[in-house]
Amino acid sequence: MVGGEGGPSAPLGACRASPPEDIFPQMMGRGGVPEDLAARLWAGQVADRAAPGRALCDAVGAGARHGAVLAGLRTLWRAGLDGWAAAQAARRRWPGSVAMAAVAFDLAPEAARAAALEDLAARCEGRAAVLARAHLRAAGFGAARAVLAGAEEAEAVRLRAVLALEAGDFEAAAEDIARLGAAGEALGARLVWLRDGAAALAGCAAPETAGGWAELCAIALQERDAAGAEAALRAWVCAGGSGTACARARARLGLLRREPAAARDLLAARLDGGAPCDWAAADHVLWLRAGLDLGDDPQALRAHAAAACRVDARHDGLRHLWLLCREAACDWGEMASVPRGSDGGRAQAAHFLRLGLPGRAAGVIAAALRCGGRPGARAALWALRAEALLQGGRPGAAAVALARGRAVAWVAPRRADLALVAGDLALWRCDPAAGLAALAPVARDFPARPALWPLLVRLHFTAGDLKAAQAALERHADLQAARGGAAPDLRDLMVADALQGADGPGAAAMALAAAQVRFVPAVPGADIPRRVAHYWEGAQSPAQARARARWAALHTGFAQRVFDAESAHAWIAAQEGAKLAERFAALPRPAL
Repeated sequence: MVGGEGGPSAPLGACRASPPEDIFPQMMGRGGVPEDLAARLWAGQVADRAAPGRALCDAVGAGARHGAVLAGLRTLWRAGLDGWAAAQAARRRWPGSVAMAAVAFDLAPEAARAAALEDLAARCEGRAAVLARAHLRAAGFGAARAVLAGAEEAEAVRLRAVLALEAGDFEAAAEDIARLGAAGEALGARLVWLRDGAAALAGCAAPETAGGWAELCAIALQERDAAGAEAALRAWVCAGGSGTACARARARLGLLRREPAAARDLLAARLDGGAPCDWAAADHVLWLRAGLDLGDDPQALRAHAAAACRVDARHDGLRHLWLLCREAACDWGEMASVPRGSDGGRAQAAHFLRLGLPGRAAGVIAAALRCGGRPGARAALWALRAEALLQGGRPGAAAVALARGRAVAWVAPRRADLALVAGDLALWRCDPAAGLAALAPVARDFPARPALWPLLVRLHFTAGDLKAAQAALERHADLQAARGGAAPDLRDLMVADALQGADGPGAAAMALAAAQVRFVPAVPGADIPRRVAHYWEGAQSPAQARARARWAALHTGFAQRVFDAESAHAWIAAQEGAKLAERFAALPRPAL
């Protein structure tokens, strides 16, 4: 839980809250939870995290209405606050309420969860989907499927199809999707994607419902297929799609196309800037992503993310953005300690990988794998563990993790994730043939994956097939253009140079990849200069000072100098002349 961060500044304006002395007024008609609880959580003003639950418990005893109490309990659960006593009181007062029993289960402490689940099951006759979702929240994937077996209500049939898809039981899923008729069109598209891959969707009949187009748009956004997402979004709107879901899809597409200012404008037009505490978690995620892409003040972004996580303490997407914002704003010593979230450790492990701590990441994932979890999550964890082990220089262990992942990768997108890591492993082992074989299904079934084509460029280049490398570069450039375009980078220049056939950087890189180079000092016996040069563009943070201190500890007596674009240009001009300085100035990403 991200509850310990200090009080933030709101992105557009502070949420309005009552004076501290009125923090827990009796509000019997509205459930006992203060109307401005979200604002107080946002501002970091809830010192006693049990007080809202006590207020709600008192309100139940004083005669508060069912709907108000239910809303209050859900607010407490969303914020990760203690509401078990209030939930027990509400359950006793409304013994026939399935909804009250369900939220009571969510709020139950570990020692009481089994009894709360039994109580919910006793009230759920004819409501199999409610009980199944409770099992899912308790990490009981198999139990959820068992509860749904034989159920006939539409909600249960739909959930049963969703779980069958996740388990790779495509035949059972197809039967339930057929039972749903037009209401199952979106799940039909998901079936094709999970079973056959994203490319197979192009061969399917066009959806007839707004829900079908919405699913195609969501799949394209997840695959980072900007052209496909834009086409599906247009069709979705034409089929009657509107409202918040469409607006969020437009903002996500703007971010995918490297248009963060446009995405931010779309969000600002729809959201109340004076009350960010009332925004949905998904909107905070989009706002923070836009802010990171725009280079907003990292401390303000960190404060916003921490405040949003206090209001929506259980939202995994917000937690991921909170970690990204901390990385931009915090000292490394602070970032090294992160509590595990509800996503099974994936966000924490990815955080450690970004910090260059693969051992920590692998340990987090190993602990998460011991806890079980849903099938899709386990396959994703094995892929992430393989990546961590490879980054840590353990290719044999990474290969074992990939094999374990393939055993539980029951859907095509997760197999593609594992294949991409296998391609990296093949490069590490200088075995381009194995890497190309691993990636062939990904190129066929998931051709819009951002990591695919750059990896194919490296594999073809290592294998000496420069024409294939150039073709992969061109495919990558086409996808980049759909995502807003990108200037030529080092890969383009290296392949183009190698294709010329003359001695140069491209030929040298090919020889190095093939381990044909033996390094000889330019001046025999010469010492390495005792200087370390750093290059950094963007906002400064405590992390940079921490990095320089670490370099100083590792290389005692070495001088350090940090260059930015301006100072580096001046140094190159002074040392090597104006011509090379001009070439440096033309580089789109000098740090690479």
